[in-house]
Amino acid sequence: NSFTGPMPTELGRMTSFVGNNESWGGFRFYSNKLCDDVPTQVQSLSSQVTSGWLVTTGNELLGSPCTWPAIPTALPSDTSAIDYDDLAMTGTIPTEFGQYTLLTTLKLGNNDGLTGTIPTELGALFLIDTGFDLSGCALTGTIPTQIGGLESMKESFHLGTNRLCGYIPTQMAELSNSVSDWDISTGNSLGTPCCEVLASLNCLPITALPTNQTALDLSS
Repeated sequence: NSFTGPMPTELGRMTSFVGNNESWGGFRFYSNKLCDDVPTQVQSLSSQVTSGWLVTTGNELLGSPCTWPAIPTALPSDTSAIDYDDLAMTGTIPTEFGQYTLLTTLKLGNNDGLTGTIPTELGALFLIDTGFDLSGCALTGTIPTQIGGLESMKESFHLGTNRLCGYIPTQMAELSNSVSDWDISTGNSLGTPCCEVLASLNCLPITALPTNQTALDLSS
C-alpha cells in the first residue's frame, strides 16, 4: 500500500493479538511509506506475535522524521540536469523550471506527493533530449500543448501513472514519433474529457444547468 505518516500508538492496544498463522497471519505493515520510530506501545506486541512480524521493511520506521522535502527552485542558471526521481518530494512542479533552458534531463518520477498540473513553462525546455519523466506522481489536468515543443526529445518521455485527463494535444504527435521510450497513457484518463473525470468523482454536475440560468453560486 502507500500509507504515510507515523504509526498510531493506539495499535499497541491489540494485546490479544498473536498472529501465529504462517500462511496469512502476522502483523504486517511492510512496503508502505510510514516514518518516525515504531511506537513503544506497538513494539511491545512483537514479543507475542510468533510469526509474521513485518513492520519496518520498506518503511522509514527507524527514526526517520516524517518530513518530506519540497522541490528546490533556486538552482544555478547553467543547470543541465534535474533528477529528483523517487525522493518523496511534495508540492507542485515549480514554474521556475522553465527558466533553466540548458536542461537536457528533467526527472521527477515516482514522487506521489507531487500534485497540481504540468506547468506550461516546461515547454520552453527545448534542449531536453535524454529524459523527461513526470510519471508516478499525482498530477492532474490536461497535458499542455506547449509540451509538444520539446523538439530535441529522443530517449524517454514518461507521464504515466498520474491523474491526467483530456485529449492528447496534436502537437504531441511528432514528438511521439521521435522518442524511443514513450508512455503517457498508463494510469491516466487521457481521451476522456476532464469534466467527465470530475463527474466520476461525484463532483457537482455543473454541466446540467437550465438554459435560462442567470447565476451560479458555488461559494458553499
